[in-house]
Amino acid sequence: MATVHKTNQLYQEIMGVEAPWEVTGVTMDKEAGKLTIRIEHDQEIILPCPICGQNTRRYDHRVRVLRHLDTCQYETSLIVNVPRIECKSDKVHQIEIPFAEKHSRFSRKFEAAILESLIRNKSVSKVAENFKLSWEEVNGIMQREKSKP
Repeated sequence: MATVHKTNQLYQEIMGVEAPWEVTGVTMDKEAGKLTIRIEHDQEIILPCPICGQNTRRYDHRVRVLRHLDTCQYETSLIVNVPRIECKSDKVHQIEIPFAEKHSRFSRKFEAAILESLIRNKSVSKVAENFKLSWEEVNGIMQREKSKP
């Protein structure tokens, strides 16, 4: 049990996960070459409504799966339990997470690596090949970056 706690703590530190978020599990599938990191939000924290700012409690959560930077050649995914709140005025809303943009299937760090690679390579196709993504996925990351204010 102590080893599991130490592994979770190691990944929490490596990834920069801070309270009220916590790494609650790390699993490795050697055959598939995949690593999965589970991240959860403290259920007791009072959360502000993202629309009006009124303090409210957690309503439920939705699971988001995000592709993250590879760990020692293991394709790494984040399984994030994203809280949803129920505001008396604004209904049910999912809170924003510090690991990814609102509608992205990739972590912020993964997208940053893609964008850095695009600057160096200048080829969407080459970057897609290097990161084992489709041309459309890389182009979507690039377009999302271009549309930021």
